[in-house]
Amino acid sequence: MSDSEFNSLIATLAPAIHEHYRAQSKREGWTIKYDVPYADLPPDFQSANLAAARRIPGILEKAGLKIVSPEVTEFGPGDVPSEEETRAVLEKNIEAAAIADHEGWMADKIALGWQYGLQRDDEARLHPSLVPYEDLSEVEKEKDRSAVRNYPAVVRRAGLGIRFSEIS
Repeated sequence: MSDSEFNSLIATLAPAIHEHYRAQSKREGWTIKYDVPYADLPPDFQSANLAAARRIPGILEKAGLKIVSPEVTEFGPGDVPSEEETRAVLEKNIEAAAIADHEGWMADKIALGWQYGLQRDDEARLHPSLVPYEDLSEVEKEKDRSAVRNYPAVVRRAGLGIRFSEIS
C-alpha cells in the first residue's frame, strides 16, 4: 500500500471510529465530552482518532487480516472471512492485539507530551493508563480488548471490508 493509499485509508477510518464511539455511547448510556460529528471535533480529538486509525491496519495484519475496499476482486474463495470468522481470528489474537493497541496509544500520548499521573488531567496532560499493559487493571485491559473487538464494525462503518492477508 502506498503512502497516499494509507493516508486515504486513515482519513476514512478516523471519522468512522468517532461515529462508532458516538453510537456506542448512546447504546451504553455514556456521557461523552464531544457528541458532535467528526468534522466538528477539536483538533486534539481529531488527532486522537487519526492515531487510532493508524494503528488498526497493522494490528489486523498481525492477526492475518487486512482492510480492503469493497470493490477489491483479486481474492479467491476462502479469502473473505465471514463476520464470525473475523471475530474468531481477532479473539484468538486478542491479548497480542490489545497490547499492540495500548502500546500504540501510549506512544501517541507520550509524543504529544502526556505523562503518567494518578488522576487524569487533560490540561496537564496526565493519564493513569500510561503504564505498560501488564500493569493495567483488568477493567483497563478490557477497554483495549474491546477496542480491537470493535475493529470490524469500525471498518464496515467506513465502507471498507476485511480480508485474510496473503500468506507468504
